[in-house]
Amino acid sequence: MSTKKKKIVFSIYGQTPPFFDIGADITRNTLAYILKEKGYDVSCVGNYRGAASSYVKGLAHCISYLKKWGLSWEIKNKFELHYTYKGIACMMTCRELFFEFLEGRLQQNDVVFVINERSATMVSIAKQKKAVSVAFITDAIAERKALYAEQSDFILYNSEAMAAFGTQFHDQKYHIFPSPFLPPTRVDFPIV
Repeated sequence: MSTKKKKIVFSIYGQTPPFFDIGADITRNTLAYILKEKGYDVSCVGNYRGAASSYVKGLAHCISYLKKWGLSWEIKNKFELHYTYKGIACMMTCRELFFEFLEGRLQQNDVVFVINERSATMVSIAKQKKAVSVAFITDAIAERKALYAEQSDFILYNSEAMAAFGTQFHDQKYHIFPSPFLPPTRVDFPIV
């Protein structure tokens, strides 16, 4: 019997840590860091802006920041940017090759966190690879209906409000991993 832990993959239709565009990305990155600190084998697979025909600008932008942050990086197969951040293996490719890139990195029994944009497609890929999918839902965009129809193995919300919205589309059990930007759910203030 193998003592090897399951691999946890954060599948990101966008840039991998430490990059972020919105608060939900910071919440996702925080969860990845926590799982890594707990001893799990965590990796992040994402994409930088730009199609294969115009990938140089997006790749150059990412590399300039990695250099500024003092991180070592490597380019593989012309389009792939590989580096490590806080012990997490991070890999990005150009946007149009992302889903093929993701599929090539998933294995049976991996745990795959998918978040926000294009998450239904990522859950579908996880199912094909027989990986366990966790939909991390942080917004209420219309695309979520496709995600709920795809039925990930687990659902994780970033707030009670998002869970209240989402549960009108599914009857699956869910958990909440609160955003670091949200106040506690209950605060007792003394009346003066």
